[in-house]
Amino acid sequence: MTELLSNAQLRLAAEHQFAWPHDAATNYNRQLPVLESDFETFSPTCQARYLRLGVIKPKSDEARMITLLKIISLLLDVAFFIMIVHIIMSWLINFQVLNLRQPLVAQIWMGLNRLLEPIYQPVRRFLPDTRPLDLAPLVVFILIIICRDILIPDLVRALI
Repeated sequence: MTELLSNAQLRLAAEHQFAWPHDAATNYNRQLPVLESDFETFSPTCQARYLRLGVIKPKSDEARMITLLKIISLLLDVAFFIMIVHIIMSWLINFQVLNLRQPLVAQIWMGLNRLLEPIYQPVRRFLPDTRPLDLAPLVVFILIIICRDILIPDLVRALI
């Protein structure tokens, strides 16, 4: 039995991250009837959630590009959290909470530096020299947020 839902109910379902009706455990992968013409009127957040729920199926070429954008978004998320760990660890080292003479701390610190220095170096070339403060992590952090939260969702919306 196919349950017909109004657009308002579909918007409500997408905004609350579950499929209508409220039973998220049993109805999460359920196909909901949405017209593609109505889909264009939804907010970008609702559109992204509908794609994630599988309510709207993009065309095959678009699906490949959306998959690639999802992978890029995942990599940006990983870089974001690695940078957060690096920044917090640098604070803890500077405030002498962590000691670099401990082998585990030193290995983690060197590993994070080896991961992030190739990203920071090109940014440092463009920034003015502010010797006590390193602004490269802040600039990279902002660029990751812009790419992850603004550019990629706009590209996904353009493909749909």
